[in-house]
Amino acid sequence: MYKLPLLLLGLLLSAIQLHGQKQNWRWQNPIPTGNNINASASVDAITIVMVGNAGTIMKTKDGGKNWKLVKSNTRVDLYAVFLLADGGGIAVGEDGTILKTDDCGENWAPLSSGRKDTLRGISMLSRKKIIAVGDTGTILKSIDGGDTWQQIFFLDENTGAADLSLDKENPRVLYVGMWDHERKPWKIRSGGKQS
Repeated sequence: MYKLPLLLLGLLLSAIQLHGQKQNWRWQNPIPTGNNINASASVDAITIVMVGNAGTIMKTKDGGKNWKLVKSNTRVDLYAVFLLADGGGIAVGEDGTILKTDDCGENWAPLSSGRKDTLRGISMLSRKKIIAVGDTGTILKSIDGGDTWQQIFFLDENTGAADLSLDKENPRVLYVGMWDHERKPWKIRSGGKQS
C-alpha cells in the first residue's frame, strides 16, 4: 500500500537530482565556511576578498577557483569591505568594528572607531582618507588611515546609513543611502520621513 507513494517519491527525487546535474552547477568554493558572506571587493579580475558573519574573511588570487580563509581576529559579523589597487583595504561590521589590511587582505589588524554602532558601508579615497557609515546615522571620516575617526554627519537616532558611494568624478561628493526605522517589541515602523 505504501510502496507506490514511496516509489513515486524516489523517482521524483532522482529526477530533481538529474535535472540539477544537467545544469552543470558546481560548488565554486572548496572551503565552505557555514557563514553568510555579506560583501566582496576586488583589486582586479582575479584578486577578490569576501567578508561575512562571525568574522569570516576569504580571499582568492585566481578569480575564484581556489579560496582561503584569512584570520580576522574577530568573531563579529562583517558587512562591508573596500580594497585599493595598491593593496590597502578596510572591512567594517558590528560593534563599530574596523579592520585594516596593507597587503591586499592577507593580514588584518583591528582599528578603534570609538563607536559601538554597527558599521555597514566603507569607502576609501586613499589609504589615508576613509569614510564609514552605519546604524543610528553614523557617518565617520578618517584622514589618517583609520588611526582616528570623527563623526561628520548625524540626522537622528532613528535614521541609519546603509551604504555609501563616492562620486568618482568629484571625490568631494558622497552619496549615502539612509533609512528611517524603529523596531519595538510591539511594532515596526519603517520608511519614515527621513528615508
